[in-house]
Amino acid sequence: MTVCLAVTCHDPSGAFEPGVRAAGAALRGIFAAVAVNATSETSPATMTALQAEIEPLTSRRHPAGSVGIGAARRDALAMALETDCAYVAYSDLDHVLRWASLNAGELELSMTPPSDADLVIIGRSPRAFASEPDRLRATEGAVNQAASLALGLRGEVWDFMIAFRLMTRATASLLVEHCGEESIANDVAWPLHAHREGRALAHVAVDGLAYRYREDYGASADDRDHDPMEWVRRIEIASRHATAMRPYLAS
Repeated sequence: MTVCLAVTCHDPSGAFEPGVRAAGAALRGIFAAVAVNATSETSPATMTALQAEIEPLTSRRHPAGSVGIGAARRDALAMALETDCAYVAYSDLDHVLRWASLNAGELELSMTPPSDADLVIIGRSPRAFASEPDRLRATEGAVNQAASLALGLRGEVWDFMIAFRLMTRATASLLVEHCGEESIANDVAWPLHAHREGRALAHVAVDGLAYRYREDYGASADDRDHDPMEWVRRIEIASRHATAMRPYLAS
């Protein structure tokens, strides 16, 4: 089984460059190809590191804000479909760098999907989710609960909010062609759309996606729970996910 990793990247400061250097060998060993859909503003240092560390690599660039994050993610899937890999894994770049750095073995094991699954939602284990700041646990937990119920789950809550997916080529093609959610809420729209179209879903909970502060790659400190605007922003994100779920809910 071969997997192409599709990622999006917006990194004007070059903060991801050390992570790319640190994770490059692991990513080369796990993925047969990597497709990077990066913003034009992404630092040359990060792009140079990707070119040096990842082989084979396909990269394209677009101006920040020219498309929504959901559209950029969808375009990354389309790039991955240009390879001949049997499966496509999607991640925001910082997530997969963090996972490869913390626990490359767990990442590699998680890239073998269940034989009966068309799309695997890779989420955080209870221990990893507990590492989140309060504002993320509160708002993301509510979205996870609602989306799990929308899938018909009872007594089990899946984690949709880390934006890591593994899927068959056919499922990736379905999402590229027919799931038009252009916002960050494709966290829930992709699996709900696949479910509605009869695709089999599975969930894998991992430790390696524990929280780390994005703007300071590798640091665990975060002191923003005291800022009301940060809570407002997370509530707004949760609200966007709620709106995206509505079309998939039974009336």
